[in-house]
Amino acid sequence: GSPFNAWYALRAGYGRALGLALGMYGAGAVVMALGPTWAFAFVARALQGLGAGSFLPLATVSIARLVPPERRGRAVVLLSLAYGVAFLVAAAGASFVAAVSWRAIYVLLAAVGCALALAARTAVNLDSAAPAPPLDLTGLGLWSATLASFAVAIQSARGGTQYGHTALALSLVTGTSLLVLLVRVELGRVAPLLPVRLMRHAIVRAAGLLAVAVGTGQVLAVMLPSYAVIVVSVEPAHAGVWCLSFLFAGLAGTATAAAVIDRLGARRVLAVTGVTMVCAALALALVGPSRPLFLITSGALGLGVSTISGGPLRHLLIDLAPDEAPRPQGGGVVPGHGDQPAGAGAVG
Repeated sequence: GSPFNAWYALRAGYGRALGLALGMYGAGAVVMALGPTWAFAFVARALQGLGAGSFLPLATVSIARLVPPERRGRAVVLLSLAYGVAFLVAAAGASFVAAVSWRAIYVLLAAVGCALALAARTAVNLDSAAPAPPLDLTGLGLWSATLASFAVAIQSARGGTQYGHTALALSLVTGTSLLVLLVRVELGRVAPLLPVRLMRHAIVRAAGLLAVAVGTGQVLAVMLPSYAVIVVSVEPAHAGVWCLSFLFAGLAGTATAAAVIDRLGARRVLAVTGVTMVCAALALALVGPSRPLFLITSGALGLGVSTISGGPLRHLLIDLAPDEAPRPQGGGVVPGHGDQPAGAGAVG
């Protein structure tokens, strides 16, 4: 959904694109509330993914274009802080709501999503200054096929298919071949789905490597409850409570980053939090069954992962000059300087 929503933002404006993304998420929640069958769940989660995948990039662009440069970093990081607080509130409240009716959760999500979709269309009044390029349907098809191939590879590696190593090898070869073909095709397009030319910028390459590191850290975060149970011998029912230090430290780190990023710059904030994330990940491998040390190291991991994956990483790409690359159509778009048209880069 992200490539289409990015293209639609250039065609119809960021407010309408945000409204469409939120509306699709709300529509998915409606479908989910209608029935618990596999088909309903599949369609519902697909709709929600089509909308939710591009919400943060589009919101980042909108905030960056509406807020003056001297306060832009703080505004972008505060968006991530709001995201984290909402996650905490929702995670805590969902269990209580589900105890009464699981459908009520999706009804609430649908109401909030649809209300925000209407608000976004009027609150974010940012139109594209030039006509949008044609949608790169070839690139979109190749991109979707590449993702599908690697999705099969992941399931095969986890034993989720009946064909084992054959499916894994075939899907990896197919996905890699399609990715190479996609890059070759996109290099020859004026308005590509995947802005490959942007990789010539050192800042884009650095942001890509940081995104890989943050993704690895997020995998560690997902595994923390299992780590607490297996290594630290925490009762499975209490594993979530023991991982709260990760969440609260992440919120504290994001709030601190919002306060200092405009003064220190995104690069310094990323350097500090990046070192913190790496040291915490290494420490988790060494602390053993100590519960106090687990709380400390998981909190440090949350401080690094949550802060980096929030505003500082996206803030790196905000000031990429718009004349350096064609308008991207994938993963959201990043504004140029001041009030110039968007189209400078991609937010992963």
